Amino acid sequence: MQKYDLLVIGTGPAGEKAAAQAAYFGKRVAIVEASLDFGGACVNTGTIPSKILRESALYFSGIKQRGLYGVDYSLREGLTIESFMHRKEILVAQERRKVRDNLAAHHVDVIHGVASFKDPHTLAVTTRHEEIVGLRADFILISTGSRPHRPPEIPFDDQVTFDSDSILKMGRIPNSLAVIGGGVIGCEYASIFTALGVQVALVDGRDRVLPFLDAEISEKLRERLSTLGVNFLLEERMARIARTGQGVHIELQSGKTLEEIVGSVKRVTDIIAEITAASQEQARGIDQVNRAILQMDDATQQNAALVEETTSAAQSMKEQAVELLRQVETFKVSVTEGHTTGHSAHQVKRDVAHSMPKPLVKPVDHANAPKQASRRAAPAPKPGETKEAVGVDASNGKDRRRTEDEFGEF
Repeated sequence: MQKYDLLVIGTGPAGEKAAAQAAYFGKRVAIVEASLDFGGACVNTGTIPSKILRESALYFSGIKQRGLYGVDYSLREGLTIESFMHRKEILVAQERRKVRDNLAAHHVDVIHGVASFKDPHTLAVTTRHEEIVGLRADFILISTGSRPHRPPEIPFDDQVTFDSDSILKMGRIPNSLAVIGGGVIGCEYASIFTALGVQVALVDGRDRVLPFLDAEISEKLRERLSTLGVNFLLEERMARIARTGQGVHIELQSGKTLEEIVGSVKRVTDIIAEITAASQEQARGIDQVNRAILQMDDATQQNAALVEETTSAAQSMKEQAVELLRQVETFKVSVTEGHTTGHSAHQVKRDVAHSMPKPLVKPVDHANAPKQASRRAAPAPKPGETKEAVGVDASNGKDRRRTEDEFGEF
């Protein structure tokens, strides 16, 4: 008889972690597993496989794409159960290897067989070769997990009637499926097969599914699954189930039969298909409206560009006008300086001409310009109204006084 510090029964998540942790602290540990596969229900029949099947169902069914405009995405043609289960088998095998490698890395002894207690500290393990191995330890951890309950009134045959473990080994994807029980596993498999296009009816004797949840959350889940096509039969109990040539015949305590219910599910499915077609037609109309809106947006953008150009041109004209006013003010200052400093009239004109912006000065063709008539003599100024300025007489080069009227306005 072999002696250990700790014996663990079961290689599920609890057993694996307990054995590895005890071995990490230097304890001598052995673990007993009845199956050849490591990982327990979590890896082989429960949590991980169901989650992988859920993602596979979403992938193969294209259910996430069904809400897109103009997309008619249904279950891929020719989908086999092997294709559906393929990824599950690969990932489950990887998880089994991880558990095995973790136990080996911590030097935990693994014994395959069925354990039974001889006393509180002794186990008798029956191996697959019908050998009896005795194991003794100060502490024994029982982490055997659980298995589905099989009521005697239900004829389980793992061909058309399955439990939550054996359904992973079904040979084909059915056209219709009845799920008895609205717990976590029942709702999970109902949603998986509904995503694959299977007509699902869920029967539960309680008034709502997942009763341990908040009532509002439970109702939202039921509404969502009903939208996908699950037919809920709450507060209904199964009275009799019998194998038929094409499947099973289920009678409920209310007198209903599941064939009638599945027929109603088919009619609901047809209605949903009609609604989907109408939605796609409406989506095409919305798409046309969206294209018209885009065209209007393009025209609006073009108009906005024209308005921006016009605004820019107006701003440029405003700046030119401001510059012109500034030049006029400069011209007035030049004239005033010409009066006060004694500059000649011609010099003042030249200064003003040079101070004006070039686009505002029009060149004069002196060769072709008509000769101006001689300036007439200015009338004699009245006393007190005459303002004199000094100018230069071009005829004799002598200074003489001229009135402001002779200069005129510049």
